[in-house]
Amino acid sequence: MSRAIQALVVLAVLAGILQWFVPRWTARALASAMARYVGGRPPSVTLTAVPFWELASGRFQELVVGMHSATLDGLSVHAARLVWSDGAVSVRALTHGRVVITRPGHLTVSVSLTDANLSALLTREQALSDPSVSVTQGAIALRGRLNLGHEVVPLDAVGALSESANHETLIYHPEEIDGLRVPLLTNVSLVNLKSLPLPVPLYIEQVTLSPGQLELTVGNRLTT
Repeated sequence: MSRAIQALVVLAVLAGILQWFVPRWTARALASAMARYVGGRPPSVTLTAVPFWELASGRFQELVVGMHSATLDGLSVHAARLVWSDGAVSVRALTHGRVVITRPGHLTVSVSLTDANLSALLTREQALSDPSVSVTQGAIALRGRLNLGHEVVPLDAVGALSESANHETLIYHPEEIDGLRVPLLTNVSLVNLKSLPLPVPLYIEQVTLSPGQLELTVGNRLTT
């Protein structure tokens, strides 16, 4: 075997090793950097970047992040999953433990919130006093005290969820109060994405209710 062929074989083997190692090393660095944002242990991170030298500029084909019992900007969530394709981050910032987005690409985030998570969210948003939330199939039961101007009234309601016209706010519509069906009295804002310190604008894509849990999916591509 000529030296030229030997050199090519060595280079091919080396490229294969680097293709295996570099994305995994970068994924571990991203997980460590994200740990400061999720308030707990580093999330699970998988990264696809072919060829691997694309990562020198921070670019990748797909990034998948999964986490359980995390805290996002002070909000406790049951679980969260992020899928990000055709994106890029600043390598220099990453080496200093920070995540800075340089190419938004296509980003989708799914967050699961339990009854307790939603109660804590309403307390944080000051939408209700002493809130208690119970999620059923297709509806949410809500108890607490509602501030209406200078009046504070008890609220024991069952209602549905919808999103605002600009897809930035998740809204609760009480439909029954004390077991009686009543006209729409007020709306309660559960989540306002615009008020959150997000690195890129996100919009509500889907809301799913199941017993004891709400799953909210948001993305950076507004579809109407």
